[in-house]
Amino acid sequence: MDPNSVEGTTRRYLMMGIMSMTVWRGFLVLRQIMLVAVTTIVPPMLAKAMKQQDFAGYRRVAIVSLIGNAFELARGAAMTLSRIYRGYPAWLWNLTGSYANSMEGRTLMYPILEIMLANWFPMTFILLVFLVTWNLVALLTLYFYVAFLIVLSTFLTFMLITLTKHLGPAAIMYVAIPLNILEMLNIIAVIEFVLPFYCQQLPPDAKATLNPVAGRVNYPASKICMIPEEATDFSPNAAYMGLMGFKIIVITESLLKSVGLVDTRSVLAHELGHWARGHMAVGVTTRLFQTIMCCFMLAISYGNSLLFQVFGFHDSDPPHPAVGVLVCWQYIVPLANAVILGVSYHPLLLLRVPGRQIRGGHGSGRRTHQRPNDARQRP
Repeated sequence: MDPNSVEGTTRRYLMMGIMSMTVWRGFLVLRQIMLVAVTTIVPPMLAKAMKQQDFAGYRRVAIVSLIGNAFELARGAAMTLSRIYRGYPAWLWNLTGSYANSMEGRTLMYPILEIMLANWFPMTFILLVFLVTWNLVALLTLYFYVAFLIVLSTFLTFMLITLTKHLGPAAIMYVAIPLNILEMLNIIAVIEFVLPFYCQQLPPDAKATLNPVAGRVNYPASKICMIPEEATDFSPNAAYMGLMGFKIIVITESLLKSVGLVDTRSVLAHELGHWARGHMAVGVTTRLFQTIMCCFMLAISYGNSLLFQVFGFHDSDPPHPAVGVLVCWQYIVPLANAVILGVSYHPLLLLRVPGRQIRGGHGSGRRTHQRPNDARQRP
């Protein structure tokens, strides 16, 4: 391929975009590693009630997890760049000819082969581990997961072929809004049905300590609940979910025991900030824009000759037009998602989004931050 041609220039910009995205995400992971390292050298004040061995365990898990994420990020970027450079999608399409004859059949085989080739190493490794340790649970978990991915990808590819055959590539755009509606319904279902199944009311002493904090911003105390330790294996945490008037703040019992009731007020104030500023609604709106843009990109990639040339497909063995959608989903959509989320999310952190104000004084219009009288007390 001529590097000065349209195809060569497009491939070069695509690879530069992937490298830039990887560097940016790598910086974020490195920043998280540094924050975890700095904040866990000496246990913070909020962890005084936590056992030192438990705190050390949390620190090890956090650092190892972040380092693992950094490694996976670098490995994934290197693999993606090498696949684009070597024309891996075109090679994979040529390989489908060994398993199917029709264009539709080869298109259905494309995601199956991609999943199998992407997971052959962990599948082989876990099989060797099974032969030594006889850990059947780990083996079945991975193999069932890969089987689920194959079934799901095959079904979605079949729907893609069927819809575009009858409605054209515009059918991809038709699913953008329904997908976000389903996401919103899912959030509401979690708030109203799933979380209440695990939660219970706060203990009386927790209510007496935390309800006044919620009352300062007129947040209903009935929408604060606790997940008991015996319900499931929840680590110390708290979370807010809310959309279209449905809302809930969940605090784990292990958090109350770890940091104490007085310090948990700071955690509750953080979650109330998410509610007051409508962060979940902003996130859903951002994902709506993200979904529409990505569906538009997938639609224009349907049978896109420039895309096929960039990824090394040959006119002697032209792929099914739907393969362009699969290639775009694998290599271009993640890049677009990173750009869209970076452009739409980070400026929101710098803006004064209109929201409810916490008023500390009597009749004062300014936002004040008054320390409670017992702020220095320890449980």
